[in-house]
Amino acid sequence: MRDFFGPEVGPGVVLVFDEYLFANDPDFNDFRAFQDWRKQTGARYKYLLRSEHRVALQIV
Repeated sequence: MRDFFGPEVGPGVVLVFDEYLFANDPDFNDFRAFQDWRKQTGARYKYLLRSEHRVALQIV
């Protein structure tokens, strides 16, 4: 995910995930991929909106 996002994803950017906590493959979902990216980059974030499976979050 780090290579996918690139340097454009930084403070102020809003990301929307439609299957953040749900995936057919339990070993891969948006939450896990985002958390892996966050750990690699040290990025911080806050949740803006949440629903059952979808989230919008902002990089701070």
